[in-house]
Amino acid sequence: MTEPGRGAPLRLGVDLTPLARGAAGIGSYVRGLVGARAAFGDGVQVSGWANRPSLARPRLAGVDLAGLRVTHTRVPRRLLNRLWLDRGVGGIEDFMGPLDVFHATDLVAPRARAAAVVLSVHDLAWCDEPAGVTPELRAFLGRWFAPSLARADAVLVPSRATARALARRFPQLACPVHVVPYGVDADFRADAEDADATVRARHGLPPTYVLYVGALDPRKGVRGLVPAHEALRELAPEAPPLVIVGPDAGSLASIRAQVAKTTGPVQVLGAVARDDLPAIYRGARAFVFPSDHEGFGLPVLEAAACGVPVVCTAIAALEELAGSFAKLVPAPAKPRTLAKALAAVLRESGVERERRVSAGRARAAELTWERCAVSTAAVYRAALPRRAR
Repeated sequence: MTEPGRGAPLRLGVDLTPLARGAAGIGSYVRGLVGARAAFGDGVQVSGWANRPSLARPRLAGVDLAGLRVTHTRVPRRLLNRLWLDRGVGGIEDFMGPLDVFHATDLVAPRARAAAVVLSVHDLAWCDEPAGVTPELRAFLGRWFAPSLARADAVLVPSRATARALARRFPQLACPVHVVPYGVDADFRADAEDADATVRARHGLPPTYVLYVGALDPRKGVRGLVPAHEALRELAPEAPPLVIVGPDAGSLASIRAQVAKTTGPVQVLGAVARDDLPAIYRGARAFVFPSDHEGFGLPVLEAAACGVPVVCTAIAALEELAGSFAKLVPAPAKPRTLAKALAAVLRESGVERERRVSAGRARAAELTWERCAVSTAAVYRAALPRRAR
């Protein structure tokens, strides 16, 4: 393995598979990090790997592929894991060629013949709250997450809360754990765009609203959104409608059933195009995020960047991210408690509202993908001597 910094570039491979399979939060992480790859520095030569067992060529939406060599494979990941992690056969270099570092961006790492392996662990919901994930995913991670940790030369987590959870669940972990927060895309900003009204009209949105954005996942507390909005309308009859945005992850049917019974104005958009999200955020009067489990909480940061006051649960990762600007409520969030917090935020005006919004925008300005990329590149370089030993 060449030693970067002595005339040879650091040959970095990055797993782009979360983008290829359309993963929401982790896909945003991969998109943001690879999009800011110039911040890795001139001495880093980046290539990507996307594995998707489909005849169709994997789509890597939102990534500028200029100068980025991408290797596509179509081998079922379970088969690869049996070879790489169960039998210790082969390595990622068999597909990508020689590498110095491989960044496994989504919980399970390949075997590497010579490269250092950096593993991203976004959260531990799959083992902390197993009822919230499918049996198939639970079995997949239950079999191959621990072997991936054992093979990693460094682990990346987005928050100190996730680092503590990892240490509690896997005390045998020997490699260093680095806290590198996510960033927020530059198009999530408070300044209105000419197209905002057109985007919101296309989705049939009201002039303003209370907004939720995120997976419609039981662990996100989404089944309490409609009851909380009903309670909010009792406290403040003039409160704006509720708009729920996000891909189905097990709760869409129950939310639609709640909406059918409520008398309050609620719209469920489901998944929307990522390019529409900034305009949707900017139309909101308040953002609500009653999650029970997060590794980071990217939608909270996106809302703050767009100048929207936030109400969220006081779980460790969200306190760490948003304690300086969000209205926090205990988790799990009871509908009445959530309603009171929303009513208080909706009543804020003038200096009080501006203070909350400014604090959120300042926090978002700290957390850029460029900053994330710089810190991540430092982890890549730190992993090299460990693998060499």
